[in-house]
Amino acid sequence: MPGSKGPITSSAFNKMMKKFEATGSLASRQRSGHPSTATAVAMTVEQAGQSMSVVAAHGECSAREVSRQTEVS
Repeated sequence: MPGSKGPITSSAFNKMMKKFEATGSLASRQRSGHPSTATAVAMTVEQAGQSMSVVAAHGECSAREVSRQTEVS
């Protein structure tokens, strides 16, 4: 099967277990620094979409209006 990585190694499994025992999760830890622009834009668009859903229930909500609200072209 092309692209398959195969079974997990014992050292990788041990690292995962240590991480889970220490944090209670296997999720990536939050990193310092400025968040990526793509993440910020996605959050802004999501928030605008949620607020615009109220408008859409009472009228039309165009892509142009979302663009105006989020200042993303």
